[in-house]
Amino acid sequence: MLFVDTPDEAAAAAIAGIDILSIIDPIWTPEMREAAGQCFVQVGLLYGELCTYEDYLRAAHRAMKIGGDAVYCAAIYSACGALLSSNASNSINRSTRKLCLYYMSSYGAAA
Repeated sequence: MLFVDTPDEAAAAAIAGIDILSIIDPIWTPEMREAAGQCFVQVGLLYGELCTYEDYLRAAHRAMKIGGDAVYCAAIYSACGALLSSNASNSINRSTRKLCLYYMSSYGAAA
């Protein structure tokens, strides 16, 4: 896994055979998705820029619509739990749900 923040870095990582990239939401664009090629991309939703469950849901959908494979965040437990249990989260994708479950379980929450 490698954190990248430019299309050139994403393209170089893809050429080098890096399988997983981490890219934060403010710089996650269709150009970054194209540069990342076949890499699995986890998109970070930045703490402090999103507040409510609805904010996180909109940001997660935007990231997935661009082509993200998963999202991760530091949302409060209730927001993560709502994302996981809502019918709307089913349209994001299974890898997102697995990553959220892992994130929550790392803090001792029931997954």
